[in-house]
Amino acid sequence: MGGAKISKDDPLFDVLGSLDEVNSLVGWCRASISEKREVKSAKLTDVSEKLLEIQETLFIAQAEIGAIGMGQRMAVQVTKAKTQEIEKEIDAIDRILPPIKNFIIPGASELSARLDIARAAARNAERMLVAYASKRTTVSPDLIQYMNRLSSILFALARLVNHRLKKTESNPRYR
Repeated sequence: MGGAKISKDDPLFDVLGSLDEVNSLVGWCRASISEKREVKSAKLTDVSEKLLEIQETLFIAQAEIGAIGMGQRMAVQVTKAKTQEIEKEIDAIDRILPPIKNFIIPGASELSARLDIARAAARNAERMLVAYASKRTTVSPDLIQYMNRLSSILFALARLVNHRLKKTESNPRYR
């Protein structure tokens, strides 16, 4: 990688692979917005645009981690401003939606289920990044914070999609 030999089992590749997986899943969500008639009619262009912004940031995250793996530093990095941006979006969505009183069972709509898969993958990528960062002090705290909030924005977007599609979210009954 970048002229250096790095073993395939290096945790660097776990982090890069998990970020790539999240990016692909977010792309799958974004593609479904333009392909499904029901979703198109719900006017989810803003959700599609937000997902594209997330994908752009994930590419920056991958480049940043790749550079660290090669002992370099990227000029462009995931910044605190990116995290603040998604936190504002989460707050705006939360003002629209009813408050959460219980856990929500994924799957009220196909798109929200896809977003929940991406959310779960983002949590996994965050855990891998934190483990990698514990051994590489050059990992930016801003990147770790962004990855922490990424799963939250994906959860909020899943709920927003269900709201706009007029889908009822279910809660576990624990029986």
